[in-house]
Amino acid sequence: MFRLGQAGAPILSVVLFGAAVAAPWHPDPAIRRATGIVLAALVLWIGEAAPLGVVALGIPVAATLCGVLKWTEALSAWGDPIVFLFLGTFLLARALEKHGVFDRLIAPRHDRGGGDAGRLSLLVLAFFRERSRRCRTTRR
Repeated sequence: MFRLGQAGAPILSVVLFGAAVAAPWHPDPAIRRATGIVLAALVLWIGEAAPLGVVALGIPVAATLCGVLKWTEALSAWGDPIVFLFLGTFLLARALEKHGVFDRLIAPRHDRGGGDAGRLSLLVLAFFRERSRRCRTTRR
């Protein structure tokens, strides 16, 4: 099996970026540059030359340096509230897992001879339903 390695992936990404920009396959040079950025990011990510987070943060920087987007346009997608919702949810779940909260919630139910996941699920749903009703976050 062929492996690019740590040095081969950056070289291949530069070659693919240059080929996408130089080849006249599309009349708009901004589209050719954007395609080159996508190809370079894919090679860096799949070739494991850089972690996914570094590659993801490098895309808006590359788009700005190549003139594809303005800096504010390139970073506007990072400010979407749904991104922060997912990030917060993942961080909260990781913190709960790290401190063993899930184990403490589930362990007493398994000690009694079988899980009572159905009742626990209904309790959680009822709690959040009541919380939502009191906060008036939903309209009827």
